[in-house]
Amino acid sequence: MSNGTKHYLLDGLAGWRAGTLSGTVLGNGGSVLTLQPVPGSGRPLVDAAGSLGGVVSAINVAVDSQDRVYILDGKTCHVKRFDRCLQQFVKLPCIGGMGSEARELASPQGMAISCRDDLY
Repeated sequence: MSNGTKHYLLDGLAGWRAGTLSGTVLGNGGSVLTLQPVPGSGRPLVDAAGSLGGVVSAINVAVDSQDRVYILDGKTCHVKRFDRCLQQFVKLPCIGGMGSEARELASPQGMAISCRDDLY
């Protein structure tokens, strides 16, 4: 645009809503936009306690083709997926937990998601 106005796309899937610009902070020469959370909203993905959605020891984060976010919790060895309705990470059934049995994890170091959304 010729007038130098920047536009930002708000992600409705993440629960962002359009509103007025009062209370909005632009920093670093106008290239950083900080939005204040909606009062009463859920825990932010990264909070002041240093956790990732309430998980303190996340080893790895992965996102599939449908924008579902997965984390590998290093403390409990569970794989968790972010539930948008609950606004929290929930443990995937039938996989994870400390151990050496089938579907259990021993000293997990990371995870990945294939282009077919297979979790490794």
